[in-house]
Amino acid sequence: MASKLILFTATPYRNDYKGFNIDEKYFYKLNYTDAVKKNILRSVKFLPTKPLSSDQEFVTHVIDEFEKIFGKLANSDYRIIVRCDNAESIKYLTRLFISRSVSCIGIHENFKKETLKEKFFSKVPEQNDAKVWVHQFKLTEGIDDSSFRFLAFHSALGNDRQLIQQIGRIIRNPEFKSSTAYIIDSSNKSYSQIWKKYLQFDKDSANFKLKSIADRYLDHTKQQQLKYEYIQKKFREKLTEDNFTPSLDLRLPLRTSFIQKGQDFNLNTFITRLGARLRQKDFIFYKKFKKDKGEAVFYCLSISNSEFLTDKYSLNVKNSIIVIKDLSGYLCFFDSEGSLPLNDSDLGTGPAIPSNLLKKLLSDFNKAVVTRVSMKNSALGLNALRSKMIAAVSIANTTPFLDDDSQVISNAAGTIVNELDAKKKSRRYLGFDKGKVSQYDSYVTLLDYFLWLEMLKQALEGTSVALPLFNRYALNIDDINTINKSPKNILLDLSDIEDEIETAEITENGIQLLIPGESVTFSDLCLDVQNERNNYFLIWFLKIKASIQLQKA
Repeated sequence: MASKLILFTATPYRNDYKGFNIDEKYFYKLNYTDAVKKNILRSVKFLPTKPLSSDQEFVTHVIDEFEKIFGKLANSDYRIIVRCDNAESIKYLTRLFISRSVSCIGIHENFKKETLKEKFFSKVPEQNDAKVWVHQFKLTEGIDDSSFRFLAFHSALGNDRQLIQQIGRIIRNPEFKSSTAYIIDSSNKSYSQIWKKYLQFDKDSANFKLKSIADRYLDHTKQQQLKYEYIQKKFREKLTEDNFTPSLDLRLPLRTSFIQKGQDFNLNTFITRLGARLRQKDFIFYKKFKKDKGEAVFYCLSISNSEFLTDKYSLNVKNSIIVIKDLSGYLCFFDSEGSLPLNDSDLGTGPAIPSNLLKKLLSDFNKAVVTRVSMKNSALGLNALRSKMIAAVSIANTTPFLDDDSQVISNAAGTIVNELDAKKKSRRYLGFDKGKVSQYDSYVTLLDYFLWLEMLKQALEGTSVALPLFNRYALNIDDINTINKSPKNILLDLSDIEDEIETAEITENGIQLLIPGESVTFSDLCLDVQNERNNYFLIWFLKIKASIQLQKA
């Protein structure tokens, strides 16, 4: 936005590695400890909590602890916030407090308006005299009422930032007098220890100017590095954004994916929006873009915490690279992290190039020998193999299988004559779903990499044809709009969500088909289509009539 923005925040940190886009000249921070000393905010005290065996005991403990400090709850000027983890817990605890003659309301987005006549709200009420407010997320931020001075955790929050936000609801101190807020934690999360860590972090981060963790860490690391270091048998210069020269600095694997460009594709827009996405994903990058040649390079740096640590941190710095080449009819895209912008309307890209075209990169022209093929079975049977991989010195010299004509090739690999050096043979891999080409040679310079892409383009557009071997297998239909899309069978693969499926009681003519809570095991679900109307396909699923709608991906 062109307009200026003023940001006031009590939690100047995020759940990702991003910083805030703030001009450092206009940055000011008041630490929590200093705010308490100035009586702007209340101090916080965690009360000892014994193990609680039931919700009734929790409610009793909360009321007793409050009344030890502030006297009778009904007559007090102060109120209680209780945090639960779901709507049902909120309802139950609210009714328990009410049964103890305590005025109480429950707040959750799932509560409907008709429950207002009871004590349940879908939104935080602007005015309500209840002494206890029970919620899940509705009271973690956005409420400013200094009468809340007591907080009880019935269940844990999702992250530590939410904890600080939740505590923020009970530390308002408009009277500017010394005051304390109190917390009961029965969530088994040791929130008192997390609060101590926060206080130290708040003190130590006073001068960080809201920079991201990545910026701070990489700035510090670079300051500790010499301009030149002796590494891997060479004196090497430290990489900076100013001295990054892709044509001299880079060595790249021969890998790319060929993507079809959308009708309104614009390379400049593609590069701009890709850079914005990288920033959203916490990458710091050096970009070099030669618009006249249709070439772009992003050298990316990202940080992450060690996967082996629970409460401590040790940061990893990861280097990755994205190389883009606009080859008129195609867009070549390589990301060492594996991302691929297929069918992305925002970036203007379409699908991968047709698989029958990609197969031309394994042809008699480059003396290709296919040594490995992975296939998916198009014959949907209860006992049929879903996929398989075969390997041989030469697949073409093996005896065909009887069902080869029903197998769809997903990828193929073999040897070819190297385009950059005709005296050498190279191993090449083709992944047809993603238009992927990989060649397992030594890394090359950026100049040789772009030369390799040009040679691949010539092969795709030239007169060479794919190896006759590919005719053994099912023909790939790259444009589904040219065929009849009415299926005879539908294969449902529910194995990934099998543990999450809960059954309800279903009866038919007095016969129980499904038992409530019964576990279900799906060995296979290849189902016949009974009828079709307007892209709806009627099937029988677990003896239950169901329909599936076909939608464009």
